[in-house]
Amino acid sequence: MIANFAAGPLAGRHPGRALLAVALALSTTLLLFAALGGTMAGGAVLLLCWGLSYGAVSVSVQSLMLRAADGLDGIEAATALLVSVFNLGIALGSFFGGIAVDAAGLHATLLIAGALTLAALVTSLRMQRAPAAASAGLAQCRP
Repeated sequence: MIANFAAGPLAGRHPGRALLAVALALSTTLLLFAALGGTMAGGAVLLLCWGLSYGAVSVSVQSLMLRAADGLDGIEAATALLVSVFNLGIALGSFFGGIAVDAAGLHATLLIAGALTLAALVTSLRMQRAPAAASAGLAQCRP
């Protein structure tokens, strides 16, 4: 909840930048957790950092999607899509995360999660550099 209130003002004004900051914080935290999370102090601090970072995900993504939505119908569709994608992400993350833990162990799963959040960071950077192209793509999706 702290992260929601902390990230809210930035996400409201600059949702793309907020998403970029969240992706950077999550990837850094996960990769540091793989390296330093073996101690009680390191694990506790990094778990707190992960919780704060992840708490800002929903407000940042929701702000970005609602800004891209057009009119009331677009807002309703964006909200439904957001909920669906979050639930799909939880299901697929649980499924593939379980496979990764069974195949490679917990430490490797942290590295995989760190790599996936780095991919989100790269995607966020590309979105920042090409906002007009992204808007044009969204315009083509409208009926």
